Amino acid sequence: MRSNVSLLSEISMYTYSAEKPLVEIMRSIAVKENEGPTAVSHKDDNAKLIAYFKEILPDYDEDRVYASDIKKLLNWYNILQAKGMVSKEEPKVQNAEEVKEKVVEEVTQGKAEKSEVKAKKEAKPKTKK
Repeated sequence: MRSNVSLLSEISMYTYSAEKPLVEIMRSIAVKENEGPTAVSHKDDNAKLIAYFKEILPDYDEDRVYASDIKKLLNWYNILQAKGMVSKEEPKVQNAEEVKEKVVEEVTQGKAEKSEVKAKKEAKPKTKK
């Protein structure tokens, strides 16, 4: 594999007291937004993003969490929310290895499908105009 895969459950953001897992932050956003999309876009200006994020995680470490991190988080949240993968509820505990295997399988399958499409395009005879 050429790509690294990280589970959201393994990623966290800095607060002044401890690191907060991304899953918990996304759950906080889901509670605030009633499981809907965020009120701000990841494309909004930094001041607006920071103000919104302070409502979600008031004690985040402003020196170690950058506006670019907040943009990524909100973008990821909106993507997952649109697919129905974000909830206010506590997640069911899954074996991390099973989840990693599933993600790697999906990524590998997606690359295989792209290769097939490319091969079909290349196999088509070229017609002269």
